[in-house]
Amino acid sequence: MWQGTFFSLLSGIAFGLLGVLAKLGYAQNMPVGLVLQCRFLFGAAFMFLFLLGWRRRLLRLDLPGLAMVAAIGMVLYYAQSSFFFHSVEHIPVSTTVLILYGYPVTVTLLSVVLYKLRLTRLLVLSLILVSAGCGLICYDAFLRELNPTGLLYAFGALGCFTIYLLLVQKVMQGRHPLSVSFYMILFTGLSFLLLQGPGTLASLRMSNLPIALGLGFIPTALAITLLFLAIERIGSAHAAIFSSSEPVAALVAAHLILGEPIVTLQVMGMLLILAGVILPNLKTAVILRRSRAVSRSG
Repeated sequence: MWQGTFFSLLSGIAFGLLGVLAKLGYAQNMPVGLVLQCRFLFGAAFMFLFLLGWRRRLLRLDLPGLAMVAAIGMVLYYAQSSFFFHSVEHIPVSTTVLILYGYPVTVTLLSVVLYKLRLTRLLVLSLILVSAGCGLICYDAFLRELNPTGLLYAFGALGCFTIYLLLVQKVMQGRHPLSVSFYMILFTGLSFLLLQGPGTLASLRMSNLPIALGLGFIPTALAITLLFLAIERIGSAHAAIFSSSEPVAALVAAHLILGEPIVTLQVMGMLLILAGVILPNLKTAVILRRSRAVSRSG
């Protein structure tokens, strides 16, 4: 479980840099469409070069798996990304983030039904701590006027991301996570390229290239691959809970890079999220220690 938790935490940290990189891109007059195309197309290029040089056989994926990944990437992931960015056009980012971060709860509850996940008291406590922490980090989410259209987009992003994580767990059964992540990123990028046109990517300037490469590598190639590796090891529900390091990383990165302030409530929220991640792993560590003690005594 420790390895899956580690991958989840790193994935959340990498995903947390998406907002900062996007804001830096907007400051350089990169439109939303260009940010999204750069994110997924450069991400696919990074993954391709890595697999080509490290383990070329992982570039092959069976046709049923390829079809499922294409459908998920070109429909669900495209829709989730589009809904998220449309949502922040109408309502504050904190409101969108808080609604989206209901996915650990929705993924866990649906995993109980679909994958027969055992809903233990410790898992419920972890969910409560993580949800409360996200609420404190986004403490100002509902303090401003809300737009119904923006709320609908935010809940649409939540629904799409929930289904996406559950399907990814299904698709990866018998398939390598790196193969699935490469084609997921590739097909999502192709959907943005086809629907927005290649002219958007052609508007990329040399001064935008560092941001474009950062978007492709950190919150895309690295974040998605780590998330899939985590799902392979601990399932989508636990990966969703443990990747809640994302809002913590986003808050810290915005403070360090953009100079955005952090208030006491947000610090409390970060501590609650960390507690929600640590508790289940502490129990696992205790169980492992006891089993080793028993085996030694025997």
